[in-house]
Amino acid sequence: MIGEYQYVSLQTFEQLEKEDRFAWATPLLHGNRYGTQKTYIDEAKISPQIHLLNVSPEVIPLVRNYVGEGLKLFYICSPAAEVLRERLTKRGDSPASIELRIRGCAEWDEKA
Repeated sequence: MIGEYQYVSLQTFEQLEKEDRFAWATPLLHGNRYGTQKTYIDEAKISPQIHLLNVSPEVIPLVRNYVGEGLKLFYICSPAAEVLRERLTKRGDSPASIELRIRGCAEWDEKA
């Protein structure tokens, strides 16, 4: 389904990357790798519906390069650090992972 996360192992992710299946892929970020497979974007491009892609600021040029014309950009600021900390704690993330994510989100908001 377009727009849903597909969690895969790091090994599977790296294999998909070797097969050039991603329109974009990150290096290790917040302890994970992220990317969007080209097939999802290709499906969205021919769909009559509007599709949203949630990416970090560093990824925007990569998406723009793959998509070409017709890409509309906007940025939604991260939640406050306290709210983010509470959400990630409830999700079960480690304290170190939470602090890494909070710092990363602050950097993204500053870049935007």
